[in-house]
Amino acid sequence: MSQRAVALIVVDMQSGLDDPQYGERCNAHCEVNVQRLLNAWRNAAQPVLYTQHISRRPNSPLAEGSAGNAIKQQLTPLESETVFRKFTNSALKSTELLRALQDINPSALVIVGMATDACVTATAREAKDLGYVTIVVGDACATFSRAGPAGTAYTAAAVQGVSLAALAASGIEVCSANQAIDDWCRTRG
Repeated sequence: MSQRAVALIVVDMQSGLDDPQYGERCNAHCEVNVQRLLNAWRNAAQPVLYTQHISRRPNSPLAEGSAGNAIKQQLTPLESETVFRKFTNSALKSTELLRALQDINPSALVIVGMATDACVTATAREAKDLGYVTIVVGDACATFSRAGPAGTAYTAAAVQGVSLAALAASGIEVCSANQAIDDWCRTRG
């Protein structure tokens, strides 16, 4: 009996997220780790799915048609890999992505990308709610500094740490790129 696939979902790794308006960013190694995961998944012939956030905010670096809306060049999808456009934080609000996952019938979803506290978290939580074994690769995610409602400033590293801790506390596995490759890719390749 063959093992079911493990799908890698690359969330919103778009060049517009490098725009200075987003502020301080954590995890300078995010793209390198995403690339390592892409290489491992592709070499193991495992499914890779991308999301692309389309902002409805005027003048957003992620607005439709803007140069910043493109997936980062070093992470360009292969022709066989689908990019699912989304207007919401959770990628799983996309019926097209849900249909693709139903067709793949993966044993687990491994989620990476940006921003950890927004679209990555929303996608991971919804995946778990839909019954998927859900893994977030912490060192293949990044986010930005944030200001709280009372004006308290939170560093990007603090936002990242709290976001990953909250995911883990809710039953979502959080691991490193090395662990994801060893535990979720190599055993299926």
